[in-house]
Amino acid sequence: MFANLRNWKVLRLKPRTEKAMADLLKSCGIEYYLPLRQVTRRYASKKKTVEIPLFSGYVFCSFDDETRRAFLPRQQYLLHLIEPFSSLRLLRQLVLVRRMLREKPDFNPKGELKAGVHVRVKEGPMRDMHGWVVRIQSQTKVLLYLDMLGQEIPVTMPGAFLEVTEGGN
Repeated sequence: MFANLRNWKVLRLKPRTEKAMADLLKSCGIEYYLPLRQVTRRYASKKKTVEIPLFSGYVFCSFDDETRRAFLPRQQYLLHLIEPFSSLRLLRQLVLVRRMLREKPDFNPKGELKAGVHVRVKEGPMRDMHGWVVRIQSQTKVLLYLDMLGQEIPVTMPGAFLEVTEGGN
């Protein structure tokens, strides 16, 4: 895995198509990484451990421009192709994610996020801003208030962009 150190990209996919896209990439010989975490689900009186994507709606893959032109236009699962600023930096982060999932396969990316918790935005355009979680909207979206110009504004962003802090700014 991660044999190619260049040309790593992020595929933003339609909901619940990550595993299907991974299978397609594999069948085409395209190197990919789909980080999966383990979740225990209860069905009637049975418990079953299943693997779900750590980053819902995303698959990471490596391909050149020729493969891109041949493969991507035909994909019904694809919403957007995201080219990172640094493919090598993305790859380093994916290696860390892979290492973390090996040590803790049941990792929960939301962790301590819950309504009323003070957070700092650690990624994205609002990086280093502070706010309070209003509610968890879905597995990957968090509604929070950020203090900007003395006013609280509602913002929705991925929970993975946030870290819990000790209170006020």
